[in-house]
Amino acid sequence: MNIVFVSLRSTVSYLGGAEILTQVIAESLVRLGHHVTIYTAGLGRVSHVRGVRIQETPLLSFPMRFRTTLMPLYALCFGPVFAANADFQAADIVHAIDSDAIMLMSGWIFLKNRFVVTIQDYTLIWPTKDFYTESVERHPIRALMSVWATRFRKRVKQGAVRRLQFAVCVSAFVANEVRKANPDITLSIIGNCISPLWKKHSLPKKRDIDILYVGKLMPYKGVDVLLRALAILLRDRIYRVVIVGEGLGERYANLAIKLGIAQNITFTGPLSHAHIPTYYVRSKVVVSPSIWPEPCGRSIIEAMWMGCAVVATNVGGTPESLIDGSHGYLVPPSAPKAIAQACRTLLTEDKTRERFGKQAAHYAHKQYSSDRIAKEYDRFYALIKSG
Repeated sequence: MNIVFVSLRSTVSYLGGAEILTQVIAESLVRLGHHVTIYTAGLGRVSHVRGVRIQETPLLSFPMRFRTTLMPLYALCFGPVFAANADFQAADIVHAIDSDAIMLMSGWIFLKNRFVVTIQDYTLIWPTKDFYTESVERHPIRALMSVWATRFRKRVKQGAVRRLQFAVCVSAFVANEVRKANPDITLSIIGNCISPLWKKHSLPKKRDIDILYVGKLMPYKGVDVLLRALAILLRDRIYRVVIVGEGLGERYANLAIKLGIAQNITFTGPLSHAHIPTYYVRSKVVVSPSIWPEPCGRSIIEAMWMGCAVVATNVGGTPESLIDGSHGYLVPPSAPKAIAQACRTLLTEDKTRERFGKQAAHYAHKQYSSDRIAKEYDRFYALIKSG
């Protein structure tokens, strides 16, 4: 099959969850014998990465600083241009995993019977929450524009979902939300996957990081809840904690100082996806304290893949991947005491922690390998093509 993916950001240089998934799935589909092209932002260059053709186009090079505000209008204007492109017209399947690419539906109407979207989008599954406004400095005009733009963006995406014929959802939780908007849509539930490049990392004899967090440093990720849990945990014993990610780092570093735990915590800032496995393999416990319903938490699956015991909040699609009492512990959201207790149990009961880590790794390697997930996509594509 001739398959074209659309990503508004580079799948090579930008390492967000959607971009990682796009590149990994594309490479796996090539190994299954498909011809795969990824259309992405750039100056028009063509390159090849592990068998995948990367086609840059200036039309997708939209300034990030204006993305929230003007992207919906841009998409409505240029969607038909993409749909008329020869590569798209010749494609058996056009697939958008990037959440914002769904806004190009204004053009995909001409490709309706071949267009697929992987849905793992914040604004679609928690429509009452304006995530993007949380990262904006509270300048009154900027904040007002951000709120307006986010709500407009949300309406455009929800309207696109109602018109979709085919979609992949990363969890049953997301699928249920999508069916509320579009009962007639044809869905396949296919989770996230892990890059095969991660197999090169061997497990160390000793894990020297007690607690690890990987993700955005934002309120909806529950980072403040994690810090308050650590303040409880560190009353009894000294533990080494590492927090990896970008966002409101200064805000949380100041909170750690206020709580008197800063000396035990290392904030690494953002790291490339290639460097993150070295932190997982050194960690005893990985915590995912999200207060919003995670569609299919990538950091949870990554941690399980690397043999870590996990403490995560029981929200969204998380219970579909993390089995409570087998891979780690599920706790209520916004509950610092529960997180502290779960971490304390895993850090003091070595045999339990090691057993959870082994079971988590076995499960993740079975369920979330890139080859297995690519075969799921392959079957769904065949269903679409068969009409």
